[in-house]
Amino acid sequence: MNKLGLGTIGTSWITNSFIEAALETELYELVSVYSRSMEKGKQFASKYGDVDVKDDLEEFVNDENIDVV
Repeated sequence: MNKLGLGTIGTSWITNSFIEAALETELYELVSVYSRSMEKGKQFASKYGDVDVKDDLEEFVNDENIDVV
């Protein structure tokens, strides 16, 4: 079964909790994180492996790898 590509907006502890819960189901793969700060976004995403980070919201919402946000 293919996993759904998960994209998240934000880098807060709430976002982190949501990602961890989603990944625990084994139905999702975190593919992209949107943050207003590229540096903060990269730092946040680094704990999840090879995750794309965007600081352009339009680019984020048009990412074809994201199935759900």
